Amino acid sequence: MKAKHAVYRVANGFFEYGYPIYFPLYSGWKAFADRRERALIRGILRRGMTVIDIGANIGVYTRFLSRGVGPSGEVHAFEPSELNFLRLGQSASQLKNVFLNQAAVGDRSGTTTLFVSQELNVDHRTFDSGDGRKEVPVRVIALDDHFSPAKRIDFMKIDVQGFELRVLKGATRILKENRDLKILMEFWPFGLNQASTSARELIDFARDLGFSVEPVPNSGSPSIETMLAAPVGLENYWNVVLSRT
Repeated sequence: MKAKHAVYRVANGFFEYGYPIYFPLYSGWKAFADRRERALIRGILRRGMTVIDIGANIGVYTRFLSRGVGPSGEVHAFEPSELNFLRLGQSASQLKNVFLNQAAVGDRSGTTTLFVSQELNVDHRTFDSGDGRKEVPVRVIALDDHFSPAKRIDFMKIDVQGFELRVLKGATRILKENRDLKILMEFWPFGLNQASTSARELIDFARDLGFSVEPVPNSGSPSIETMLAAPVGLENYWNVVLSRT
């Protein structure tokens, strides 16, 4: 664990003080680490689709999604952190099909508190994890308020460190209206518990809306029931796919 935290500190140092080095290194690492997720997304995306990148961070996935939907498609990216959003804007500055929103996504629209990690720029949270993080007020958006009922949504990528159920609840209308919508989402029971929800509640909510919840194909991840039965530990997290088949 100490070695991992040392790696985090080095990576965050590059993020803050050597960003021209950090971005290509991080992009390359994500392309390798998420190769199965990306293969899945490539099979889903079509030209002209509308997709949502929730927890867009510095734009690595935003750029990937932009290429997948092409010039006639749309990528709506949401990121609450001021510095991450600045980097996201730099990453997407030449992408005409990307629409940026400096906001968190939740079950209601208004304001909330972002609890900022000083160790890892991908670990900011919209709930208090009790470890003394800096608190920053940020805008929060419910997707049902942001998108009109006539707007077709084809795909969502959600990575919000345990706030996933709140995101889905704020998009209930969208989830009901878009029968072919598919979602790639991080599933982290530890973070869900800290956000005052639970892994079982998240799965039940998705299933009640008609979604199947499955591990990413060929990822080696266990079944959903095995995930639910696993110890609720900091390191136990997976990516899952929500779809109506």
